[in-house]
Amino acid sequence: MDYVFYGSIYLALAIVSGWCGRQRRIGFWGFLFASIVFTPLISLLFIYFASPKKSVKSAISKSKEALSV
Repeated sequence: MDYVFYGSIYLALAIVSGWCGRQRRIGFWGFLFASIVFTPLISLLFIYFASPKKSVKSAISKSKEALSV
């Protein structure tokens, strides 16, 4: 019974980790898989150091240019 409870918490944290990484280069599914293989906490560290998608980078740079003009 405890295994089901802890397993569901682990899976929920893995889904949260994947959701946090959806704007990163490998996306939701990549970070979900990484958090299941490693741990959700290690996956959150990966998210912190991962670079954003190119579309997100270009949107950020465009917004900075618009603010500086």
